[in-house]
Amino acid sequence: MAGLPRNHSRAIHIEHIESMYTITAATSPPNLVMKAMDPRQVLTKDELKAVQHHLMWSAFASLAWSLWTRHEITTCYESTET
Repeated sequence: MAGLPRNHSRAIHIEHIESMYTITAATSPPNLVMKAMDPRQVLTKDELKAVQHHLMWSAFASLAWSLWTRHEITTCYESTET
């Protein structure tokens, strides 16, 4: 349907999820995440905020991907009722 306006979302691809992970990982280096996992370590307010931000966006991206990839499964069922 070339030429018709598109008024819906573009499909999400794994590259989009990987991009989200990369962006959030850049704000929270792996050594900072490892430091946060050690109960003996004390994080500064900024470090804690960076780790929380990274974990929140990682969870969001994972959930988004799971919902998107399973959407087709739940919408393709045919009713057996007549």
